[in-house]
Amino acid sequence: MKPTDMMIWRFHLTTKKQKYKRMKHVFIRFFLITLVLFTFSCSGEDGINGTDGVDGTDGVDGVDNGVGTLILTGDVTNEEAVTLVAENFGEDTHSILIKNTTNLTAVDISSVSNLASLIVEGNENLQSLLLANVTTIIERAEISNNPSLDRVDLSSLTVLNSGLTVNANPVLTSINVANLRSSASITFSDQPLLERLDLSNLTTINGGLSIRNHENIASVSLASLQSLSSLDITSNNMLLELSIPNLETATTIAISSNMAMERIDLPVLQTTSNSRNAIRINSNENLTSLNLNSVTTGGGFTFSGNSNLATLTLNALTSTDFISIDSNTSLTTASFSNLTSCATLQILNNEALSNFNFERLENVGSRLFVEDNTTLTTISFPALTNIGNGTGFSLSIENNDRVTTLSFPSLQTYGSSSRGIRLTFVSLESINFNQLSSIHELIINSESIVTNINISSLQDFDELAFSRLSTPAIDTVIGRLVNITPPITGTTISFTGTPSPESTTDIDTLRSNDNTVTVRN
Repeated sequence: MKPTDMMIWRFHLTTKKQKYKRMKHVFIRFFLITLVLFTFSCSGEDGINGTDGVDGTDGVDGVDNGVGTLILTGDVTNEEAVTLVAENFGEDTHSILIKNTTNLTAVDISSVSNLASLIVEGNENLQSLLLANVTTIIERAEISNNPSLDRVDLSSLTVLNSGLTVNANPVLTSINVANLRSSASITFSDQPLLERLDLSNLTTINGGLSIRNHENIASVSLASLQSLSSLDITSNNMLLELSIPNLETATTIAISSNMAMERIDLPVLQTTSNSRNAIRINSNENLTSLNLNSVTTGGGFTFSGNSNLATLTLNALTSTDFISIDSNTSLTTASFSNLTSCATLQILNNEALSNFNFERLENVGSRLFVEDNTTLTTISFPALTNIGNGTGFSLSIENNDRVTTLSFPSLQTYGSSSRGIRLTFVSLESINFNQLSSIHELIINSESIVTNINISSLQDFDELAFSRLSTPAIDTVIGRLVNITPPITGTTISFTGTPSPESTTDIDTLRSNDNTVTVRN
């Protein structure tokens, strides 16, 4: 062999040895890594032979954090529920669903503090629900249609981000949510045995509060509540009073058909929404005291069917779109002394009403109705300058049988030029339209004799008619009409009564100017 050939052979041999050595090192490293991984996944020290974790491959060292939603349903028993909670509840559990169980009578999950949702619905024999350490529920919370449920303990609950519904639990006598401080909408309805509801630490509701259809609830505590969207307190037959001493703002308030309620106290409430149904106080048969003394603005106010309410006072109210005072059979006085503007005002069927005060009311934009108030003797709007904007308006004053005085001393405009005033009375004696200068027609009928009439600014009209006037009243009317300058022509004038000789002469003058004047004896 040549030296050169020997050198080439040795070179190849060296190269093969180096390759073999490198492959050996790679194999050893792979074996060691595999051994380490096998040891960590199967060792009994960090998971129990791969059964407490997920076969030792999830990197959680074999710790079980529970299911996302804990579900109790069907024929699960109390004992089975305890086992299910123990085996499935953990840090990852965010929701509890207890639905349509038939054997379950008690649930006590004291380990939970925060939940995404809680639904307890349709459980035939469930009697008690204890979640005494829950402080926050982020999403839906509902406890409904559980025919045997007697007790609910949510005594640590402070925050309900998406609200609470407790509905149709017919034997529920106790629900503890006394530490609740803020919530979205809250509804309690149809728990006929519930006697007390303590929400005394609740300050804010970002939605509505509805408490409806409880036959025996006698006490509702809302001592800290400052604001909410809507308030609905309806058909709670034993509830004696509703006091919310710190409530300042609300969108709408409805307090209706609470048969035993004697007192409603909202002393610092100032503003409501622009809705026509902003405040409705209806059909509370025993209501004797209503405090809305701080309300300054609101879209609409309805007070109806409160049989024992004698006084209605909203003297801080300055403007609104709608007021209806209807069928309050014991109401004697209504006072809205600072109200300046109202689109619609209705005072109807209040048989004991003897006086009302709208002394600063200047504008009624749409409708003014005063009807069927059989004790009322005076209808007076001393500051009212305008009734009606455009054509969509009306004035109705009728069946107020004892009214003797009709006074609109500041009224200057009455809607469009094509509209008129037609009123009928039984006992009317005095009429005052002192500032009214123009109207299509003014027709006032009375079964009694009107002795005093003031139309001293009247300039422009088409028809003027009065059913019965005394001679001095006729002299006042005719004296005004004959002295209008330039002289009126083409009008219709009629009245019943006996004019004086001077008025007879003036009537002839009016007729000569092409006015139709009819005098009936």
